[in-house]
Amino acid sequence: MKIRLYLAGFLIVFAVPSFSQTKVDLRGQGKNVDFRSASNTYPFKSGSGLPGTCGMGEVFFLTSASSGMNVYVCSQDNSWTQQGILSTVGAAEGSFLTLNSGAMKWQSLNGDVTGPPSSLKVQQLQSYPVSATAPLNGQILQWDGSSWKAQTLNGAPGTISFESNGTPVGNKGVVNFLPGFGLTSALTNTATKLTVQYLIDTSKIVSRTALQTGADLACIPTSGSAVSYTCEMSPVLTAYATGMVVNLRPDVDGSGGATTLEIDGLGAKSIKLNDGSTNPLPGTLLAGRLQQVWYDGTVFRLLAPAPNVLAGSGARPACSVTYRGKIWHQFAGTGEKDTVAVCAKDSSDTYGWQTLY
Repeated sequence: MKIRLYLAGFLIVFAVPSFSQTKVDLRGQGKNVDFRSASNTYPFKSGSGLPGTCGMGEVFFLTSASSGMNVYVCSQDNSWTQQGILSTVGAAEGSFLTLNSGAMKWQSLNGDVTGPPSSLKVQQLQSYPVSATAPLNGQILQWDGSSWKAQTLNGAPGTISFESNGTPVGNKGVVNFLPGFGLTSALTNTATKLTVQYLIDTSKIVSRTALQTGADLACIPTSGSAVSYTCEMSPVLTAYATGMVVNLRPDVDGSGGATTLEIDGLGAKSIKLNDGSTNPLPGTLLAGRLQQVWYDGTVFRLLAPAPNVLAGSGARPACSVTYRGKIWHQFAGTGEKDTVAVCAKDSSDTYGWQTLY
């Protein structure tokens, strides 16, 4: 009877603990834990807002963050750091990953271009459509009022059509502006048009102002010689040219006979009467009197024919067949009478000056 009572008491004592909850410490008692058959597994704490405090190494799942950016780690006490996890969630074919306000997001190209990055197509420029028609060689992209389209310039591809006062003159790809003799050209690009202006080169073409001053053709000797005249011109003469005309104003009376003119050191050339062979007579070239001479390629010829009236204050030349019919006007000094005589021959064929005054 006693033995039975003891056994029953033992059972009662040790049966009582089976009704209390037991907690297991997985750090020391867990081994080969397999959660595959568990209905739910939550390794992180979660919520729509980050806790105000945390311990270093703690992990939190923020349900209100963008997909792929939900995980936060407590890098140091009370300091959460977001952990970006690259995910293909929301990624379409050919899309790319962007960062916007700290959040990573998959996006597709849009706007003026379409298609994946490997085969982009420009569908428009600044929201204006581009025609899909393939261009031809030499065409340009031009707006036709509704779309950007490959079009051909007037003329052959790659060329420009030129007109002269409305008349077509041809098509070329290069325009070459040649100013020509006595002209200079100035080209101005205003971004909207090209302006070509031609100007006269006054070093080659005499202007009206220069002609009015007479300076361009003036040859005024200062040599002091009656047979060898030298002068300098402005602008400087670079070469004698056949047909050129010079305004000669001698500094002393010409003595007649062989006479030369040299301009700007280009070499002395003979001065002849207008026939190109006869030397000037005494009194033909007078100091301060303008005489025009022209260069025939060999000598300077006086433009005016040989005068019938010769004048001067120097010695009167001897009357001969050369002066036959010439009138000599001898300039006299103050208080003296001028003398006027004509060269003629008498019946004995003797030449002499016959006084007329």
